[in-house]
Amino acid sequence: MKLTDLHIRKLKPGPRTARYSDGHGLFLEITPQGSKLWKMAYRFDGKQKTLSFGKYPFVTLLRAREKCAEAKAQLYDGLDPREKEKAEARVKVARTEHTFAKIAAGLQEKRKKEGISKATLQKRDWFIRFVN
Repeated sequence: MKLTDLHIRKLKPGPRTARYSDGHGLFLEITPQGSKLWKMAYRFDGKQKTLSFGKYPFVTLLRAREKCAEAKAQLYDGLDPREKEKAEARVKVARTEHTFAKIAAGLQEKRKKEGISKATLQKRDWFIRFVN
């Protein structure tokens, strides 16, 4: 039986984690603490895997179904949706954490610990500010 928004809102947590299926591998998992999480069960390369889509109500029933359909399309193309998510997360980290300013600041700290002269450090600070 397909889930409805009204049915989901009425679901209450129990003593154990409960799963309510929506079909096509999509299900809503309710933890004893009361969290309602969208997940999708699938098989890839002969292994059972689970993909998470987010918390209800932040991820609506309609959006969870859309994400499930996108993941199914990736599976049909021979791609593991979880690996694609991990790759996108690595790219996001690389864009935010490995910026020129952060790398330059780390290098300046290293140079200060090495005992480079104050004038040289000031000149390098000026170069870094100029480039940024």
